[in-house]
Amino acid sequence: MPTPTETNKNAVLPSPQVKAAAPDQTQPSTVAQSPQPAVDANKDHLAKRFAAYRKHVPEMFLKYEPQPVSAHCNNPLLDEHGAAVFLGLSRELLKKWSQRGFGPDYIQYGKNGPIRYEVNELTEFRLFHRIQLRSAQ
Repeated sequence: MPTPTETNKNAVLPSPQVKAAAPDQTQPSTVAQSPQPAVDANKDHLAKRFAAYRKHVPEMFLKYEPQPVSAHCNNPLLDEHGAAVFLGLSRELLKKWSQRGFGPDYIQYGKNGPIRYEVNELTEFRLFHRIQLRSAQ
């Protein structure tokens, strides 16, 4: 006699049955309507099932306006690419300057770690190298 687990392994699951829509009274009885696809029948079931997982978003988050970077950090850090764009230089030139000990001061995390530039330092470096053509009167 097979055990209950063996009978479950060999059991054949019944195929889902879709009820055919009743024929419309205005149409002749010889025309049969096609049954609705099983996907549409399951759509309501899935919508009800996953409705419990939806969460309400508070109104304060819907009216949230993004703050400028200065509101989050007074002196944000830029990577080499961002610093090069800020100064109007190529990334390679900025890298050569840092290897030769020239250019703006930077922060390096570890011996071979990433290099970051402070925006205030880049602004000072840019102002230091400004050349004024007109004399102050």
